Amino acid sequence: MSNDLSIYLHVPFCLAKCPYCDFYSAAVVGALGVEPPEYFDLVEREFELLCRENRELRSRSLVTLYVGGGTPSLVEPALYWRFLNRLGDVFRIPPSLEWTVEVNPGTVGVPRLGELLVLGVSRLSIGVQSFSDATLERLGRVHRSAETRLLLDELRGYAAAPGFVWGIDLMFGAPGQTLEQWQADLDATVVYRPHHVSIYGMTVHEGTPFADLQRAGQLCLPDEESQREMFLLARRRLTQAGYEHYEVSNYALPGFRSRHNERYWTGGDYLGLGAAAHSFVGGMRWANPPDMAHYREQLLAGCLPRRLEPSPRGRALLGEQVMLGLRRLEGIDPAAFRSRFGADLPDVYGAELARLVEAGFVEWAEQRLRLTEEGLLVADAVMAEFF
Repeated sequence: MSNDLSIYLHVPFCLAKCPYCDFYSAAVVGALGVEPPEYFDLVEREFELLCRENRELRSRSLVTLYVGGGTPSLVEPALYWRFLNRLGDVFRIPPSLEWTVEVNPGTVGVPRLGELLVLGVSRLSIGVQSFSDATLERLGRVHRSAETRLLLDELRGYAAAPGFVWGIDLMFGAPGQTLEQWQADLDATVVYRPHHVSIYGMTVHEGTPFADLQRAGQLCLPDEESQREMFLLARRRLTQAGYEHYEVSNYALPGFRSRHNERYWTGGDYLGLGAAAHSFVGGMRWANPPDMAHYREQLLAGCLPRRLEPSPRGRALLGEQVMLGLRRLEGIDPAAFRSRFGADLPDVYGAELARLVEAGFVEWAEQRLRLTEEGLLVADAVMAEFF
């Protein structure tokens, strides 16, 4: 087992809840029943209980720390400093730690940006979503393009700082979005030249206001063909600009992939802290409840609030590994698969592979199994074939 460990910290506070978002989060004031200082007290209590239960954690080296949400940039940086020091009491923290914080334009001005960087944050993931005010308004975002551009102009001044990386998230297939608007978003992205770009297609999740609007026939999304063109346009535009398409939704300039996310895709251990966080450590999986009252109640009673999840076995385990491998553009090394599981891919999934190859969704190339461009467009359906 590797001695490396990653940590994900979930910060569930937002200025406002976006109508498409199904992540556990709510407005800061009152909605969750705790304010950020108390929440960080609870997270530290959870961490203490985990360390008591699993003393092996103390021998680990922390290689990546990812703070997501929610809107982590709403939280006072001093709370992150306290949290990092608590981690340092337990883990070896190397100088090469990749520390990522998600930020949203409009919540991280120049002073807050400087505070985060002084703390040692090495990577920012910025929820731009679009450079179009019309698209931002339809998405229910609280920021506007002018705030985005002010932030990105500031970040360009840090671009040459050793070890500092910044990336942006964009969304296609948004309500009312046209191909021309999406082209403009991509053009603006290439001009700013972030180190990393994540491209997400609009997905309507149950339990969100967008799902209610869709059922009522009041959500006007681009049709399937338009969304296909948007995905392919992003792939062409970004790769031509020098970005490597390394995972279904992710692009990076050479040398700037997200090490934290790659741990998820390659099966590395990660510890999730906070309400709704998920963990995978030493083959054991668990999830914290997306319920702040329950999370708080359990911790104050001296109990871990987690729900243990069964680890996949047999064919389900193999299917999960195929799914994770295919998400990465370099695909799956069949020799590594055989070495790990004692079985050849064609022996386990002969019928599925034959069907997908014939349909043009996967291919054997450079002695690896990987998605074709057509397969990237229907990646979720392709991966479902292995379960």
